[in-house]
Amino acid sequence: MTNPFVRKTGRGNASLLECATPKAHVIETDFCTGKCRFVLECTCGATHETRYIDEALEWVEMHKELAELADQLPE
Repeated sequence: MTNPFVRKTGRGNASLLECATPKAHVIETDFCTGKCRFVLECTCGATHETRYIDEALEWVEMHKELAELADQLPE
């Protein structure tokens, strides 16, 4: 079994890399004035709503890091 996160370098060392076959995760953000919330939606179907800008930014960063790992889980 091969690990898509590990690549062998020329010297035989292994280094962590992004997934070899990443899916596109494009996050769209919007502010809903009716709800007074930030609405975040990813092309993979993940959504998040919050009133706080710092929480919205943190969610975007977390999703970017963890979405590729979630893509590797069996369905």
